[in-house]
Amino acid sequence: MAGVDLRRRVEPGLVELILLRAEFLAQGDRALLEAYFRRGVPVEELAALEGRTGRAVRRRITVLCERVLDDMFVYVMRSRERFGTKRRRVAEAVYLWGLSRRVAAVRLGMSLYTVRRHCDVIEELARGAGVAA
Repeated sequence: MAGVDLRRRVEPGLVELILLRAEFLAQGDRALLEAYFRRGVPVEELAALEGRTGRAVRRRITVLCERVLDDMFVYVMRSRERFGTKRRRVAEAVYLWGLSRRVAAVRLGMSLYTVRRHCDVIEELARGAGVAA
């Protein structure tokens, strides 16, 4: 999927879709998207609040938009209730919150091997559902 270009006006329908799906992001990521898209806070102000450059914040917003528009994000968002507890926690950490498998393993108190196996199963289920994993 093509990325969101923040140098141009983003279509209102796409903004609403991004904001709806942002509900499934980690709290800080959701707050960033809501501040930028819903409240119209300029990137420079967001950057000053976070102590980062405007370019870094712009890139973070773009990455978050790409994630919420990704097919795997949508699949996990819609299917996570069907997963067992451990698999759901892995799915949320990796596919919704964007953590690396290694960081997810540490935060979830699981081995990297276990997280990888759960990710393999989730991706296989997604392929079975017609999602390009």
